[in-house]
Amino acid sequence: MASESNKRAKIRDSARDFTLLIAPARGLVSAEGGIEAIVAVLSKVQDRRMRGKVRYPLENVLAALIYISLKGELTSCCYAADFIRVQRDELVRIGLWPDGLPAPSHDTIRNVLMGLDSRSLRKNVVDRLRRMMERASESSGARGMRMISADGQEANGSGRRGSARNANIMDCHDVSGGACLLSVPIGDKQSEIKALQSMLRAMSLRNTLVTADALHCQRETCSIITRRRGKFMIKAKDNQPGLVKDIDERMSRPGERIVRGSAYGYDYEILFLKNPAGHDFEGTRAYVRAVSHKRDAHKGNSPTTHRLITSLGDAETILEGLDLMWEIEDGLHSFRDVHLRQDKVRLMDKRALESIATINNAVYALHRVATPLLGFDRMQLTRIKFKNDTSSTLALVGSLMKGKSFDALLKRAVEMRGA
Repeated sequence: MASESNKRAKIRDSARDFTLLIAPARGLVSAEGGIEAIVAVLSKVQDRRMRGKVRYPLENVLAALIYISLKGELTSCCYAADFIRVQRDELVRIGLWPDGLPAPSHDTIRNVLMGLDSRSLRKNVVDRLRRMMERASESSGARGMRMISADGQEANGSGRRGSARNANIMDCHDVSGGACLLSVPIGDKQSEIKALQSMLRAMSLRNTLVTADALHCQRETCSIITRRRGKFMIKAKDNQPGLVKDIDERMSRPGERIVRGSAYGYDYEILFLKNPAGHDFEGTRAYVRAVSHKRDAHKGNSPTTHRLITSLGDAETILEGLDLMWEIEDGLHSFRDVHLRQDKVRLMDKRALESIATINNAVYALHRVATPLLGFDRMQLTRIKFKNDTSSTLALVGSLMKGKSFDALLKRAVEMRGA
């Protein structure tokens, strides 16, 4: 399985390319000035609060919240306020909190989260870290299709009042770039369909594969992706019974062009349509039926059959996409819930939920960038390091945000690779 993953050639993996290029040069990275650089980057996040009535600088509040999230403890405004109160001297010592400024109240934390410009935070932190990984990939000469995955995640602590239901957070995850592009709270599961369609209409999808679960097996969604020059691979289930029936019947029909085999823990069948033009789901070129054996070793688990439609036209890219399409669940969502405890967050305001998700997305990206700088091969190890040595590890990543530090590191890493 690991060897197959290392041989992927059709779908770009910027995080892997970043690791391979930067890890040998990690000894050149110094943490000096890293904390100041983090705070300086956060100072560029747009502050919507009324000027003249602001006591707590936004960059310092955000820096403290990121620090708390790195500890896996950003679960409520009350806890965040208590954490800053107890750890204020330490936060001052490392440069994340101004000397002489008292700890904020939980109301202040809540107001910051409710009024935060999440798009500005994403642009200045998440996108900046993602771009580092992409530049390393480009400098490595890597090529391939970009892949993004969409999926919703329930915010378990958001529906506490009366009969209110938990909100869902719709995520659009850049699997190739190693960072979450967008997290938007929505009212319920069905709202995911329109939310994703709105996201896709605003994106450039050229040379991009979009993957999604069966909820998004919608004619309109396929049309949007196709007309924006993207490709799709989407699961088909009982919400499209006619499509599922057609997939199974045609897989058994004599004379169909079907590619069969085993790869990435799947036994697969790929049927390339003879006349794809005019298909109900615009752009569809192939059907996929795959039996997953990835969890066979787990007690009580049995092989799972997946059916998908795709606008991809070659088996190799289809198989790579099939292997990677669960990364949003097994990677991003698992990381946020297990390590950052996002499913324990007790907030009901949707804008505050979006702010927490965006902060956690920044922390996820910080882990992706920190892993090769620390000489690790797994994010789990980086997670332990961040939790137990938060300030120095954060400073190490922050140092790459200082001036042209990353440009210099990238240039030196390319030289070392060519030597």
